[in-house]
Amino acid sequence: MKQAKTAKVAIELLMYDSAKRLAQPDKPSGCMLITATMNGSKQIEEVYHNVQEKRQNYQAILLKRMQQGIDDGDIAPDAPIHAMVDFYITVINGLTIQACDGANLDRLNQVIFNAIQAWPIFNGSIAH
Repeated sequence: MKQAKTAKVAIELLMYDSAKRLAQPDKPSGCMLITATMNGSKQIEEVYHNVQEKRQNYQAILLKRMQQGIDDGDIAPDAPIHAMVDFYITVINGLTIQACDGANLDRLNQVIFNAIQAWPIFNGSIAH
């Protein structure tokens, strides 16, 4: 993600990579760990908190990349980067559910394409 020239490209690459991992034809679809911990009982509470911490760290990494986008000039200075991160994390989490429900890579990629179309809404007049 750090190698991407812009924050938008970083998010695109992240989502497309996630979709590839979630919809591998020779493996179970979706992320079973996240799915299991979201629906788990008290017996897996420690695992749930561990996964939750990793998701929060991941959000912090994305937020840092968005801030880098502001610093680099490819995201508008007044862009709501917290809302952007929330939106794209929600899309990625939704990809997991869609994959678990049988969505193939083409369908996941269409969701990603549509999500990227929202970039200018967040980013005002700067649309890289």
